[in-house]
Amino acid sequence: MTLLNKNVTAILFGVFLFGIWMSITDAGYIVLFHLHISIGHFAYLLLLILLPFRLQMHWIWMVSSTLALLDLLHLIYQTNDLKIPAWPQYALFSMGTILLLLILAIALSHIKQDITIDRQSTVVIALSAIIAMSVYHLINVYLKFVQHIPNEQRSIMIGGLEIHHINYGIILLAFVPLLFYAKEQITSIFSFVILILIGLIYGTVFDESFYYILDAVTDDAYFSPLIIGLQILFAVVVFLSWPARSNQRRHHA
Repeated sequence: MTLLNKNVTAILFGVFLFGIWMSITDAGYIVLFHLHISIGHFAYLLLLILLPFRLQMHWIWMVSSTLALLDLLHLIYQTNDLKIPAWPQYALFSMGTILLLLILAIALSHIKQDITIDRQSTVVIALSAIIAMSVYHLINVYLKFVQHIPNEQRSIMIGGLEIHHINYGIILLAFVPLLFYAKEQITSIFSFVILILIGLIYGTVFDESFYYILDAVTDDAYFSPLIIGLQILFAVVVFLSWPARSNQRRHHA
């Protein structure tokens, strides 16, 4: 089976899992304590944990990306306390998502081998991610507590929906393996820029990774020291594991 066929199979399997989840859950999520957990939450957390620069990960990466992107509309509407739109709009969104996933599948099929990642590159990515998380919070602190701008006026609003930065971060995260591949193909200075870009994408998702699972996605929750601490700890643990897991896989190979 070719790499493209494997990737397309992963998309189909992701669609199947998504359909099963939607059929056995109430409104697409389960309630646990103060959490509203959907399959999209599981998927984007898995994307954060996976090694995107390893060829062996691409199949599960495609499955996870499929689940995360298909569930993205549910996540957006859920956090806005609104019902999913009528079938024509939802069908168009789903078809657009599948088209995006097919583009990703085709692009990933051109990556034929593992991409190297050393400790120095990991440090650049990790620092960029932490800086991104800090900047998001500093901007929101300034707008909320200094300028006293209400949440509705400092948020991106599309069609009456508040769009969190994790929403577009998840879309960008799905394409991160391609950035690792691009890093291998160009000169050092641009390679460094790509590492920073990768870190910014990770920081965009890490910054709301746990916050977005809460049943009350509010300012109080976003600024909660517990949530902030957990998300930073999660990011640090993931990045610290990269070189170790990478070397371990190379050793077993």
